[in-house]
Order: sequence, then structure tokens, then C-alpha cells
Amino acid sequence: MIFEKTQNYIKEFFKEEIPNKKFNDNMKKILSKLKAQELKLEEQLKNEKDEKKCKDISLKLKVISKQINKGKRLIQGRCLRSSKRHNIMIKAELSPRI
Repeated sequence: MIFEKTQNYIKEFFKEEIPNKKFNDNMKKILSKLKAQELKLEEQLKNEKDEKKCKDISLKLKVISKQINKGKRLIQGRCLRSSKRHNIMIKAELSPRI
């Protein structure tokens, strides 16, 4: 019985939580909105006959794709940085202390 209690207590420390969960959830919402907007613009591009408007729509599509890629990189960067933060850095001493 004591062993089970200590085991349950220790399990809580080893649970793997996603770092920056709130940030990731918000970023995923933004990315889903951007993808929906991208689909709408692609439909408009297919139906559009005016070349000036086609260029404008294609430019908007490029900007949206860049924003989507940047959002994905931010999510990945945040996940990688949080795991590296816990490492202890030891500074080398160049000269002996007096």
C-alpha cells in the first residue's frame, strides 16, 4: 500500500507536458484560419478572369503561405528552446581567482 502511494506520487513528476501549451493552441488556431483563407483565395483565383485581380490574389496567397511557414517554425522553435533551457551551463574560468 505504501509502495502504491509513493508510485502514484512519483508518476506526477514524470508526466510529460507540452511546453507552451497555450501558445501552441493559439498558434494552431491562427494557422487553421490562415489555411481557410488560403482555400478561399485559391477558389477566387480559379474563378477570376481579370489579370490584375489574379496577380493581387496570387500575391496574397504567397504572403499567407509565408505566414503559415513562419508560424510552424515558431511552434517548433518554442518546443526545442524549452527543452534546452533546463541544461546547466558551466562557465570556464580563464584565470585563477586571487
